[in-house]
Amino acid sequence: MTLVRSGRAFVELLSQTVFTPFLEPLSSGMTWYAKELIVSAFPTALEAIESNPSIKNSLFRLRGPIDYKWYRPEHKHDYSDSGLLVIRPICSKASHAFEWLASDERVLLPEKMKPLNNISLNINLSKVEAALGFQTDELYHDGLLDVLHFAKALSQKIQSTVSYYDVLFWGGEPEYELAWIFNDGEEEVLIKGRDDLEGGLVKIFTSKTESTIDCNILQYTLSKHGCNLASGFFLPHSREFPWRDHKIK
Repeated sequence: MTLVRSGRAFVELLSQTVFTPFLEPLSSGMTWYAKELIVSAFPTALEAIESNPSIKNSLFRLRGPIDYKWYRPEHKHDYSDSGLLVIRPICSKASHAFEWLASDERVLLPEKMKPLNNISLNINLSKVEAALGFQTDELYHDGLLDVLHFAKALSQKIQSTVSYYDVLFWGGEPEYELAWIFNDGEEEVLIKGRDDLEGGLVKIFTSKTESTIDCNILQYTLSKHGCNLASGFFLPHSREFPWRDHKIK
């Protein structure tokens, strides 16, 4: 009887793994990445991004209403009044994530994103590496500095919020999660690292302060763009999401 019950439990868990989006608590045991820039879809932002031929081919637009059969009521969300622009996936060939991302779609290389003007960050990248639990220079190796410089320059140009979001799921649990938010000359970095605090506590850095807050990083980030999630579920971060249908051509 124990074997039968265990078998049923396994079948139930398997069904959840197959049909439940990756960012659910009982998510797939497979590896999954998101590496992207998020921008509110104002006309000035769209114009600025489309004027860059290297970036344009990796630009997607998300806008409602969303035609989707929601798994749970708390999953339901929209993309804000203006909608969202997402530049993705962004990854260096030197990164361990590149092969996984490139197996499904074209990957934007960070070196294609260098801004014309010199840009400096308010928050030291080595501090972020330490909080994530990465080895020294690993983020530089992955080309993150180019991405962040581009994001800050874009934010200054369009005078609006630009966010970099990066997460790795492995074995159904986040291995790390990072958001770097640029707005009005200010920066916020939210981190859950490999050996981070338990529960919902997240490390948050600004140019002046370091603290911890109880939040979901993705919810916090998207709220800066007028996209309010009732839970941590974000439809574009589910396995079945048809990104190709949202590509700007």
